Amino acid sequence: SVQTNMQHGGHQTMTIPQRAIHRHGADDGGRYPHTFAGTEHPDGSLERAIHAMASIVEMRDPYTSGHQNRVAAITVEMAGNLGVREERIRSLRYAALLHDLGTMFIPSEIRGKPGILNDVERSVIRMHPKYGYDVLRTVNLSWDVAEIVYQHHERLDGSGYPEGLTGDTLMLESRILAVADVVDAMLSHRPYRPALPLCSVREELTRNAGRLYDCAVVESCVRMLDSNRVNHRKQDDFSRR
Repeated sequence: SVQTNMQHGGHQTMTIPQRAIHRHGADDGGRYPHTFAGTEHPDGSLERAIHAMASIVEMRDPYTSGHQNRVAAITVEMAGNLGVREERIRSLRYAALLHDLGTMFIPSEIRGKPGILNDVERSVIRMHPKYGYDVLRTVNLSWDVAEIVYQHHERLDGSGYPEGLTGDTLMLESRILAVADVVDAMLSHRPYRPALPLCSVREELTRNAGRLYDCAVVESCVRMLDSNRVNHRKQDDFSRR
């Protein structure tokens, strides 16, 4: 097994026992095993529970209203364009709907601060992927949903958080979610800035393709931007695929 220790500020050191050996899943030449995102009950209770959790997050932060659904919509379409298998897309969609679950544990005065965060506040915000992971690993979902959430702010060059993972240690699903999250965040109004134009989003992606973001994922997303497939209309038709 692979053992990785990390220190989160003043928090207790966390040991990650076997996550690293399950990166990517079987779409990477069959090198890694994959699992399913949990068994959906015939009455749709799992789906409703996931949407309920996502709704709670948005109720606590009105500035992000609709963000998780829009991110799920973008990730599902990109994953389909990249040939990701259906069972893995299901895990990815669940992770996208819940990727900001950990922000529930961030004080509201930090989440909604209209100015620039200081170093301490930024370090608190950067804990939210771990908090989301800690919650999701306790529920009846497969390991990959929690792991995708954990990795969604990591970057290829190791400059992301919470662990500074790099390159091939990042799951394909987390690479897709990372780009979708950046795109919707830039296109959305935030307490500290207005929404940015599509040209700024495109520039951010293309400038950092291969350094921060996966090149194939960026290419897929740019095609969506160029064909007006990414906007802020209701996208439940995509996110429920």
